[in-house]
Amino acid sequence: MTAHVQEGFRVSSVTADYSFARAVILSVPDASRAQSRIFSLLAQRDIAVELIAQNSMDGTADIVFLVKKDRLEETIAVCRSAAELCGAMGTAFVPETALICVSGDGMTESSCLAAAFFAGRATAPKEVYKTFYAEITEKNGSAFTVSGLSVNDVNRRGEFAFVADENTELLWHGTKITLDDLEEGDTVAITDFGEVLETYPARLTKVLRIELLDD
Repeated sequence: MTAHVQEGFRVSSVTADYSFARAVILSVPDASRAQSRIFSLLAQRDIAVELIAQNSMDGTADIVFLVKKDRLEETIAVCRSAAELCGAMGTAFVPETALICVSGDGMTESSCLAAAFFAGRATAPKEVYKTFYAEITEKNGSAFTVSGLSVNDVNRRGEFAFVADENTELLWHGTKITLDDLEEGDTVAITDFGEVLETYPARLTKVLRIELLDD
């Protein structure tokens, strides 16, 4: 495709690769040393890594990277081992991740490129998916109360209640689990969308995924 962003700038191609999975190692202390260990372990397994990012907060960092989906199972094993060695809080994985690449003329000088490219995607209402980390403080069947961890954005550090319904995906290191596998005191990654009701605790109306982070 070709699209003019502004005078002197042109997008010549856009590619979307849906063959990736995302791995996150949570709250890693001494991230620089830990990254050397993590990526050395992956290299020993001949696992190629794409798009490495780091989110630092309170003296620790979340290390995020992409791998091919067909190497996710091996990546999970490596990340779990590395997280334990590095003293990280845990790990999280997203099996379906798209890598979008945009190329063209004057790309590094176009301040409005991203806004122009995604403007067309904003013409219809879309759900906003958010993932945060929490400890399960109360469980009653499929009803949960959780406490957001300090690594989250300030809006996800409080108390939240929700019900896991038949559409809620339950995972442990990429493997499907059941409600019986979740217990009070467990650390989880919760992906939700839709409205958050201003009750106490705040109520999540639509929970897409709960991922157990504890080993």
